[in-house]
Order: sequence, then C-alpha cells, then structure tokens
Amino acid sequence: MRWREPTTSCSWIDNYKQYSTSTLEICKKKCIEETDVLCSSIQYNSINGSCGLSSVRSTSQNYEEPCSADGYIYSEILNGFPWTGKRDPRVSTEDGTSWWLYAFVGSVVVIIALVLMAIMVICRRRNGQ
Repeated sequence: MRWREPTTSCSWIDNYKQYSTSTLEICKKKCIEETDVLCSSIQYNSINGSCGLSSVRSTSQNYEEPCSADGYIYSEILNGFPWTGKRDPRVSTEDGTSWWLYAFVGSVVVIIALVLMAIMVICRRRNGQ
C-alpha cells in the first residue's frame, strides 16, 4: 500500500471513525484494516494520539493545508479512485503499476469489442441477413 507523504494538514468534519493510537503507522494500519467504509485518508494528531479515518481525499472542501491546529498530520492512500476517494482492493499497485493503467486497458478492450459488434451489424444488414 502506497501512501502520500505525510503533511502538516488536516481535514475537518470528514472523519467517520476516531481512535486513540500511539503512532502514525498504527493509524495507517487502522485505515487499511477498516471494513465498514473504504478508508482513503488519515488524520493523526501527534500531540494527543488521536487517529481519524476518512473516506475523502485532499480535494475535499474541508481540507486545510497547513492545518490551523497544532500536531495534525494528514496522509492519504495513493492507489485509489481520486474522484470518489475509494480504492479498489482487487487491484494491487505494489508492483508500481497504477490502477488507471488497468482501467485504461479495460476501456480500450470494451471499445474495440463495441466497434467490432457494430461492424458485424452493418455487414449483416448490407447482406440482407
């Protein structure tokens, strides 16, 4: 799992779960292990050890960089769907291949299949079948 480099930023209101953890790494682990909602980002407070899980990304309107409160560290999972904030657990990017490459290749295959089907329909109509 690849994470965005932690920054001194935060995302208000968007945390759907809160934990008390001792490190940023444990907070990331809580996010990865989350089963109720697909966790996309974390907000960790190094002062009080609070760990907030969120399904939104740094593009949220509630995202603040730098954070106006002290001690907050924000990080988000990089291999995911940026427009939804969700990641696809079936697609691994550990090998360095981004999920969008799989999506692009799949889309090209679907387009080619549709074009071939349209050509077959046109040929059948011309031959009177």
